[in-house]
Amino acid sequence: MEESAIPIELWKLIVTSVILVFGWWFVHWLAQNREIQSKRREVITGYLIEAYRNIENGCGRGPSGPSENQKKAMEKAIGDIQLFGSTEEIKAAKNFAETMNKESYGDPRELLALLRNDLRKELKLPEASSKPEDIIHWRLK
Repeated sequence: MEESAIPIELWKLIVTSVILVFGWWFVHWLAQNREIQSKRREVITGYLIEAYRNIENGCGRGPSGPSENQKKAMEKAIGDIQLFGSTEEIKAAKNFAETMNKESYGDPRELLALLRNDLRKELKLPEASSKPEDIIHWRLK
């Protein structure tokens, strides 16, 4: 056996160290990705909850319609849905906005039902009715 050969114990130590360093890096990378995904979901969910609230709050206001602040909040909600919403939500938001532009009134229940269902799924809540007619706007007079 040659004197310059690296002893088997040293090889074991080197291989173990490499595996340990790689394993630490891999676990750190996974944790970092999980944290980024969690924060992403938290931000998107927050914006979509606020969009749902703003649209629901501005609708069903009778002949006087929504206040100027409610209109601005609804406009912001449509923008947030275009940025963070699913393809179906974006399509429903576009339909609602186009109807509002043409007729000064629109039925947001399809959009609200989509938002409600996606948000409930994301928050791991029991499924709610997906029928737009099951969305209510309760207003005290």
